[in-house]
Amino acid sequence: MTELSAKEEKILWYIYAMKHVSRKSLLELSHYKAPTLYRVIEALVQNGYAEVSGSEEYGSKGRPGELLSMNSRHAYVFSICILRETFYCAVVDFSNDILTMEEHRLIPGMTPEQLADIARQDFSEACERLGLAEDLFLEIGLSAVGPLDYANGQMLRPLYFLAGEWKNIPIVKVLQTRFNRKVYLDCNARAALMGNYLPNYFERHQNVVYVTVGNGIGSGLVINRKLMLNHNIILDGFAHMTIDMDGRKCTCGEYGCVEAYVSVPAILAQCVEEMRLGIDSSMKSHMDHLTLQDLQRAVRTKDALAVIQINKAANIFAKCILNYLRMVELEAVVLGGSLIEAVPEFYDRVEQYARERNSSVMFYRSTEKEKNILRGIASEIVMRYIFGE
Repeated sequence: MTELSAKEEKILWYIYAMKHVSRKSLLELSHYKAPTLYRVIEALVQNGYAEVSGSEEYGSKGRPGELLSMNSRHAYVFSICILRETFYCAVVDFSNDILTMEEHRLIPGMTPEQLADIARQDFSEACERLGLAEDLFLEIGLSAVGPLDYANGQMLRPLYFLAGEWKNIPIVKVLQTRFNRKVYLDCNARAALMGNYLPNYFERHQNVVYVTVGNGIGSGLVINRKLMLNHNIILDGFAHMTIDMDGRKCTCGEYGCVEAYVSVPAILAQCVEEMRLGIDSSMKSHMDHLTLQDLQRAVRTKDALAVIQINKAANIFAKCILNYLRMVELEAVVLGGSLIEAVPEFYDRVEQYARERNSSVMFYRSTEKEKNILRGIASEIVMRYIFGE
């Protein structure tokens, strides 16, 4: 790797984030003078980091202007995403396009070593299929369900995890042994944030928060177009924001956390509690094994209990978003996760409640969860590579 100057790092990151970008856009973003920018671009192209990928329809003086993109063949990332019931493996190129992607179901009793063996096999088969040498790959990008101990590279007993009780599992070490290369670990929420932010919001918004709501809550934050990392914190700060010191007990052991009111298990538990107290509902026949799908059907048929509980949870969640906005000047909120996907009424209520009180912030719904996580963790690896971290 040719060592990059600070200016080259900055321009290369802009090219990476924007996929196909004109010199004019780079001038506006970087505030560099034209001769300086053109020298930087020439060096990046000559050293194989970037390339001219096309032209605009209209350029200055009626001539089409060049579009620049990453040299997708410069390097590759193998991304692994571990969710609660499945895991995914993908080859992602230097321009952040997914070339291969494999889905695997977690099996009760599956060990970390078995998962690593499957991932290693996917990697070998993908390299053979694509005709890629393994030394073209940067670090392995690992995104996993939390809680995570980043310092020790461990998964700390994720809840509702289909493989079973993975308590204090040194997943980074297990994968490093199988792949014989460095493994970089981050949470699914931050990876999903980057997977959403770069292709969709990089040009429009500098400050964005991403929150995923499902069996748990996770969050990620971009400030001044830079991902905020805090690997000293094990529990997610948004999920475990205290909203009632004498409130419900959270899975973390504390009381009154947001997650104890807004996560899927918390909402289902509240519905069951109300039904046990005599509140009528179409969900009553499923009371002993209530699922998100049961709740989804009930909301769609305007079941009173389901609608009330979804609105209550959405109002609480929206208030937490508003608290966040009072602390950090954000332009956009991106929401994802199983609850957002299954119950659009929850998203709609959150957006309505929050925008009635802060009309300046934009709300967006995340899409392509797994692909965004895989691309997102790959972008973190490329970011480390570009900036020499």
